[in-house]
Amino acid sequence: MDSLLGIENLSTFFHTDDGVVKSVRNVDLNIHRGETLGLVGESGCGKSVTALSAMRLIPQPPGRFESGRILFKGQDLLSLSESEMEKIRGNDISMIFQEPMAIVCKPMLLIADEPTTALDATIQAQILELLVALREQTRMAILLITHNLGIIAQFADRVAVMYSGKIVEEAPVISLFESPSHPYTQGLLNSLPQGEPGEKLEPIPGTVPHPAYLPGGCAFHPRCPEAMPHCQEKIPPTINLENKKDHKIACWLFDDPSAES
Repeated sequence: MDSLLGIENLSTFFHTDDGVVKSVRNVDLNIHRGETLGLVGESGCGKSVTALSAMRLIPQPPGRFESGRILFKGQDLLSLSESEMEKIRGNDISMIFQEPMAIVCKPMLLIADEPTTALDATIQAQILELLVALREQTRMAILLITHNLGIIAQFADRVAVMYSGKIVEEAPVISLFESPSHPYTQGLLNSLPQGEPGEKLEPIPGTVPHPAYLPGGCAFHPRCPEAMPHCQEKIPPTINLENKKDHKIACWLFDDPSAES
């Protein structure tokens, strides 16, 4: 498939009186024409800041793009003037801010940030089915941002799991749901109700750390049941899992920290 939006090594920080808020850290994402990429994670993990970065809607200051490129049809959006970006927003890239009224122009890329929040199940399904129909008619790409894994399972082609500003796992949606590999992804799926009466849910212990006060190493290690001593010391690189096509993970369970510099 043709790559429409390519986010490469993107870091978006906010410089405040209380310190540097590291909302997005070295994120890599690709969205292809005609596909839906789901971006999931708990509140505060950086999903919306990633979307706002892609549209160059981060207020500067206090926001700052510390590193990376945002390539749309091969052109780096970070290199454009504001007047040039205004021609792209709305026409080529549109965004739903929790209210689906941004699809009139039939954009090439639609960023849907929690498009069905506070809606009943029937309306929710109608909106998502409308987006799918438009995607099929126009080859529009969709970045679907949500904390609802049920929606992702139904409507996404691929899914990226975000935690504390980083992508910790990315895979085709079937692969991720059948064999989630990162402990955080496993925790998210285990916290979902399975439909059994009186069932006990398994929430992930603790909370997402504030992006201005991240722990050392892997940011998930204070909540991780699989944490090892070196998880506190080094941020794991993103690697491809063996024998799993297009399944990426950033976790020391799948890599040798002694091989890292």
